[in-house]
Amino acid sequence: MHRLRALHLLDVDEAAFKKEAAELLAVQAADGGWPQKLDTASDAYATGTVLAALHDTGALTVKDAKFQRGLRYLLTVRGTDGTWHVRKRTHDVQPFFESNFPHGVDQFISISATSWAAYSLLRAVPKVERKPYLVAHPQAVARVLASARPDSERHPTEPPAKPDESK
Repeated sequence: MHRLRALHLLDVDEAAFKKEAAELLAVQAADGGWPQKLDTASDAYATGTVLAALHDTGALTVKDAKFQRGLRYLLTVRGTDGTWHVRKRTHDVQPFFESNFPHGVDQFISISATSWAAYSLLRAVPKVERKPYLVAHPQAVARVLASARPDSERHPTEPPAKPDESK
C-alpha cells in the first residue's frame, strides 16, 4: 500500500504501479476486507488504508466491484457505537494511556482503524457542487459552525478576539 502511494507520487514507472495495485487487489479476502499480514484475518485498519490508497492513487474508483466489496466489509464490521475495533499486535513499549476511545488496550490501533475506515467510506459520498457563498465566505461559514458548538475555540481563520474592555 505504501509502495503504491510512492509509485504514484514518483510517477516514474506505470508498469510497477499497475503491478503493485494488482498485488494489493489479489490479497482481498473473501469477506471483502484486507489483512494486515497475509496470515491474519481482514480488519478495518488494513481495509481502510488499502481502500484509501487504491482510490487516492486512481488504481480503483468507488464504482469498482472490489472497492464496493471493501466498503461492505467495513460496514459489516463496524461496531454499534460507530467505531471499528482492531486488536493490537504490538508489544507494550510505553505505558497505556486512556484516551476515552472505546476498546481498552486496543484503542490506539482502533482510533487509526476508525479514521481510515471513515476516510474510505467518505470516498463513496457523491461530490456535490459547492454553493458560491460557501466558497466566497469561509470565515462566515466557520463562525456559523463554531456557534453551533458553544464550547468551541475560535476558528484559525478568524482574527484574535479583542480584550473585553467593559470590565
